[in-house]
Amino acid sequence: MNSALAAPGKSIRTLRLLAGLTLEQTAEEADVSSTYLSRVETGKVRATPKWLGHVAGVIADHLGRTA
Repeated sequence: MNSALAAPGKSIRTLRLLAGLTLEQTAEEADVSSTYLSRVETGKVRATPKWLGHVAGVIADHLGRTA
């Protein structure tokens, strides 16, 4: 796995876990495939900045509600 490719996914996973969200919950709330989200988190695929921003926004909204 290329570390540069995995970096955004690792950040998404870290934030998701801090928010207390499962992969499935995050995918459902963001209206994205849980399989694709998993592949992004593990660095197997490279998501677009727009996609990453959308998913990060969903996680941030959840973090804001739990803070």
